[in-house]
Amino acid sequence: MRRRYQKGSLRKHQGFWVARWREGGKRKAETVGQISHLTKTQAQSRLAAIVGPINNKRDQPSEEKIFTDYSPTSSSTSICRSIVESGSARLQ
Repeated sequence: MRRRYQKGSLRKHQGFWVARWREGGKRKAETVGQISHLTKTQAQSRLAAIVGPINNKRDQPSEEKIFTDYSPTSSSTSICRSIVESGSARLQ
């Protein structure tokens, strides 16, 4: 599986630096400081501190799966067999 990495983005909104990133498939946003008090580089370093732990979390496998977890159970094969035998599933 491809390793994913994000940098996030910064926007100016009503005098504030707003950081945007994704976490768990959802968009997140947070104000990192006032434009008058932070340079863009300082705001980017704060954004990097936010997304850093998220990127590190993705390096860890979520859970171990083995082939038998994906193999069909005996009940599912019997259901498929009964459908085929009944003639409900016809190829044309």
